[in-house]
Amino acid sequence: MKVLALLFSLFGFVACNQSNSQGEGGQSVSAKEFKSLLASTEDYQLVDVRTPGEVNLGTIEGAQNINYMSGSFADEISALDKEKPTFIYCRSGGRSKKALSKMQELGFTNIIELGTGYNGWKALED
Repeated sequence: MKVLALLFSLFGFVACNQSNSQGEGGQSVSAKEFKSLLASTEDYQLVDVRTPGEVNLGTIEGAQNINYMSGSFADEISALDKEKPTFIYCRSGGRSKKALSKMQELGFTNIIELGTGYNGWKALED
């Protein structure tokens, strides 16, 4: 019985620790962590993967818009430096998680994804 309880505890610990990570070369972080990492990282790329209409409603200063929903996303994102730290975000975290996976497939080695999206970023400022 104790062994079973220990196994469940261990599984819960591992599952919780993996929820903030996206695997090799990428990580999903909170808005507070994202902001802190942006401030402490030099020579990075910041990419807003939302649609142009969403970007017109507000964006993080310095972000380049590469729309995840466009048919040219893979080509446009591939034009970036795959070795440079690349920060990505969308509205609430769904598309940026997909973009992170696509970027890993394309060979990006250092991706930081804003897990709460622009909505989470704006909540920090309010």
